[in-house]
Order: sequence, then structure tokens, then C-alpha cells
Amino acid sequence: MPNSKHLVKCPFFEYEKTNFIKCEDVKRTFRWIKQKDNYMYKFCDASWMKCEYALRLHHAYEEGRDMEEVKIESMKSELRKLERRLKASEERNKAKDNEIKKLKKERKYLQAYREKFIAMRAKEDKIAKEIAAMTSMYEARFAYLMAEYADGVLDETDMHEWSKDKEFAIIPDKMEEDKVVQWRTIVRLKDDQDDNTTESEDKEEQSADHSEPEDRETDDSPKH
Repeated sequence: MPNSKHLVKCPFFEYEKTNFIKCEDVKRTFRWIKQKDNYMYKFCDASWMKCEYALRLHHAYEEGRDMEEVKIESMKSELRKLERRLKASEERNKAKDNEIKKLKKERKYLQAYREKFIAMRAKEDKIAKEIAAMTSMYEARFAYLMAEYADGVLDETDMHEWSKDKEFAIIPDKMEEDKVVQWRTIVRLKDDQDDNTTESEDKEEQSADHSEPEDRETDDSPKH
């Protein structure tokens, strides 16, 4: 029984389902429903004499051939078509499998990169918090020193002028339970290091001069 949306004119048509057409000789399958409907609109509903399947049956009847043989030939032809379609489907599935493997590999890489990025971000956040805490502590120390020893005022010009010829270091001076409880500032003139080096070298040279052995002996006694 033909579907209501088709006006079938082909005399060899029997019925149609979702993705196949049943003709007098064999059932012909299609990959998509739309592909089947388009075929029916073009041939079954209109120019059925141009359909290769209908022509084959028409000529078979004209020639008086055995319809059982015609059905066997049609089934073989349909089987070859199904085999080609199956092969094409297997190739498509293989391509899909390769694409899935590729996507899984990319996903695994992205997950690893994401975990690495999250770990790096956490490390950066930790460092940023430590730097912020250190900055806050240094600001508190500067405020304490300025309030207690500089009447709360820090003159930038004086500071730059003072630091031109000086070197300094802030070192731990007292520890309690692995914590610094007291700091010490060491300040010296930048030229002091060069003078100390020169003085040390001079002392080494003088020491080397005095350490030379005096092995020379003179004999001024008269000869007899």
C-alpha cells in the first residue's frame, strides 16, 4: 500500500517502508529516508519507465523470461549494492574511530595542560600572597622606623643622597624558634671595600718580601 504522500504509477511497485521499497522482484534499501522519498518522487510517482529496476522487469516480461531467475538476478544486484554500502559504512566507521582516538588524545593533552595550568596558577597565587605579606611587613617596619626615629617623615632626596656612596645589608640579628625577632643593619661606604682590598694586597706583598731567605754569606777573612 503506497504512502499517502506518494502517487505511485509504477506497475511493479508493491509497498514502501521507512528506508526501503518493495518491488515485484526484490526489496531495495536506501541509506536515508529522504534518499528513498526523492527516488520515489522521481521514478515511482512519475517517470517509472526510466527506473532501471522497472525497465529490467518490463524487458523480462516482454522476453517471457522466468521471473524466478529475474528475482535471483535482482537479489544478487541488490546484494552487491549492499556490500558496497557496507564497505563504505565500515570505512566511515574506521574514519570516525580514528577521529575519536584523535579527539581522546587531544582531550587527554588538554586535561593534562589544564591540571598543569591550575597547579601553576595555584603556585603563582601562593607566591603573590607571600609577596603581599612580605610587602605589608616591610611597610610596617618602615612605618615603625619612621615614626620612632625620624619623626614620621622620610625625605626621598636625603635618602637618595645618603645611598649614593653607601652599601648596606639588613641581616637577622636574633632568632627564636627559627623565627627572626631582631634585625640588624650594616652600613659602610662603597670605597671602604676597595681600600680594604688594596690594604690587604699591600700587606701580602710586604709579607712576601720579608719572607725571602738571606742565604748569602761573605768571607772577608785575609788569605794566608
